[in-house]
Amino acid sequence: MIGLVFLCKQVVESLSLYETSILDVDLCVEFARGFRLKNQYANRETGLHYNFFRYYETDAGRFMNQDPIGVEGGFNFYRFAPNAQEWVDVWGLKNNSQLLGEAITKSTRWSGRQAHHKIPVEVFNNSPLLQRLEKQGLFKLNGKGNGIMLPESLSKGTTCSKHKGYHRGYNQAIMEIVDYIDKNSKCDREKARKIQLLQSKIHKALKSGSKSLYKPTTKQDWINYLT
Repeated sequence: MIGLVFLCKQVVESLSLYETSILDVDLCVEFARGFRLKNQYANRETGLHYNFFRYYETDAGRFMNQDPIGVEGGFNFYRFAPNAQEWVDVWGLKNNSQLLGEAITKSTRWSGRQAHHKIPVEVFNNSPLLQRLEKQGLFKLNGKGNGIMLPESLSKGTTCSKHKGYHRGYNQAIMEIVDYIDKNSKCDREKARKIQLLQSKIHKALKSGSKSLYKPTTKQDWINYLT
């Protein structure tokens, strides 16, 4: 049964495909709304909203339970989305690496190579600073300046570091350095300038192959190099 509420204080209630009735209602009466955001069903007894397998606390804008995939979903285990009101991915196909690769190569295909974010997407998603800088036009996550094309495997003729999927240690290192820049710089423009210097230094190390993305010591190696 589908109800449509009009400002004329009437409800058109579909009783069937061919039959409707118009009922007077008091607009001051609160209508039960089972859903808040998509896939979040309200539990009125607790005030929480159920999201498939864990609860969402609306006032805090956070989940009450940890993300079951752990750090694979980001450093913040309780996060709902970068921006719960604006961030959307209707088809679940959002691919920052593809956008970055196109920005670097001006093409849609690059066999044997992968686009690498110098400042990773995971870091961006967990950094209010980087999100703020992007809104100000001082940083671009999928911009050419934040990317480098790296080979999927090491071979003769290339000195670049290998890139083959997720690199936790590297991400953790960059997150710590970005946090340090945020806490120890005076203004956003100074922070943006230091981020650019960081990107330049990362590019140099990956281009020469002097630093790896996948060693057991990757996190500390990058921290030592960049600080």
